[in-house]
Amino acid sequence: MKTYAFYGAGAALATFFLTALIYFLGLHSDVSKLSLAGWIMTVGGLTIFILALVLGVREVRSTADATKDYTYANAFAACFFITLFSSIFGVFTNLLYTMVVNPGFQDLILQGQIAQMQKQGMPQDQINASTEMMRRFNHPAISSAMNFIAGLVIGTIISLIVAIFLKRKAGQEEQLNPLA
Repeated sequence: MKTYAFYGAGAALATFFLTALIYFLGLHSDVSKLSLAGWIMTVGGLTIFILALVLGVREVRSTADATKDYTYANAFAACFFITLFSSIFGVFTNLLYTMVVNPGFQDLILQGQIAQMQKQGMPQDQINASTEMMRRFNHPAISSAMNFIAGLVIGTIISLIVAIFLKRKAGQEEQLNPLA
């Protein structure tokens, strides 16, 4: 479990630092910059997460009995536990970001959603009703809980795919290159 927690925490912290970098570059200060920030976070976050899965599973796999197959189920289980710990640590890093580093972030997201509805030509009364509903859920704790669930679901799907490439036949040696 220590290895899973290490790589899960590493993924969450690396994503937090990427988010903080985006903040310090000014991409989380204006609604017009949210789209670019979203793309950077998607590509960067996926890269960080997949790298954590690959490195974590390779470390776990290197300690497994080399005379036995390291099956898809073994690889998926390792990926899933890294995902679980990443999602748990992600709750705390999300709270830190939205309550300490950038306390206005939730309002910026709300402004961005309103601007998107206006851009789509939604009538003002529908925008007002939607905005009222969004304000009820516009709290760091609620967004952290939703991020936990989304991270677990999306991370599990990614784990199902990544695990295909991380199984090992019995007797196959570990390669020195961690990305091979």
